[in-house]
Amino acid sequence: MTKWRKGDPHLINGGDSGLSMEGAREIAEFFGRSDTTIYDWIHKGLLPAAKLPNGHWFTNKSLLLEWLMANNEAELEARKS
Repeated sequence: MTKWRKGDPHLINGGDSGLSMEGAREIAEFFGRSDTTIYDWIHKGLLPAAKLPNGHWFTNKSLLLEWLMANNEAELEARKS
């Protein structure tokens, strides 16, 4: 599983094309999970997100979809073993 770290270049969105997500609640709605689950994933370094100066968490849908695909591929490979 990919670990994401503060300052990763992957967290930079080259412009807002409607893909930006700000706040744990918005991210939680995307996944259909609770805010608590999102905070847990972020603090464990499992979710690609960065903390903004205003204290909100930020990510974008492209990164989240990439993250989901990478984790799905890893799980499929593990099942083959």
